Amino acid sequence: MSHPHPPGETSERATRLTRVAFLGLGSMGAPPPGSRDPGCSCAMSEPVIKQARTDHEVLACHQVISQLRPHLGPSEFLAAVRRQEVQGYRLLALEEDDQVRAAVGYRVTEMLRTGRVLVIDDFVTDSTARSRGYGRLLHDRLVEEPRSAGCTTVELDSAVHRTDAHRFYFRQRMSVVAFHFVLTVPSSPPMGPDRK
Repeated sequence: MSHPHPPGETSERATRLTRVAFLGLGSMGAPPPGSRDPGCSCAMSEPVIKQARTDHEVLACHQVISQLRPHLGPSEFLAAVRRQEVQGYRLLALEEDDQVRAAVGYRVTEMLRTGRVLVIDDFVTDSTARSRGYGRLLHDRLVEEPRSAGCTTVELDSAVHRTDAHRFYFRQRMSVVAFHFVLTVPSSPPMGPDRK
């Protein structure tokens, strides 16, 4: 449920992140996804959550993921997903009416600090489809994954300015438990007096 960086935001601000860890398995209630005005007779399919496996399925997520990761074009996004899949990355898509409404990228890994843990890399709902319960459905689906994979926690990083996303995570009983420090490594060593 994250939002794209505001125009003019510096990369320094974008990298100031807050570490969040999942501490419970419950979630707050929300209007059911797919619900419409009682007076509307329009047919609407039920949301479906599935793993994006084929190139077509992965690329169908790009329109949503690019709202969170605007630096990736379709081809770069597909290539990055394929590279990360070797490291355990998985991409889940929530579809309704044959459109991807929300997507989440995650991986299961193991750390000395936590043991096995599910780490969410990317979590976003289409900006035109927010507040309809799609994020809650994806979150609840992710809670099932660590249970079967032997994980004890679900963790994610959320940039400090994404206050709407933070409110969502708090509603899902997640808590802020640590700072996330970032050091940008220069592409080449700085030039000292003896290097000129």
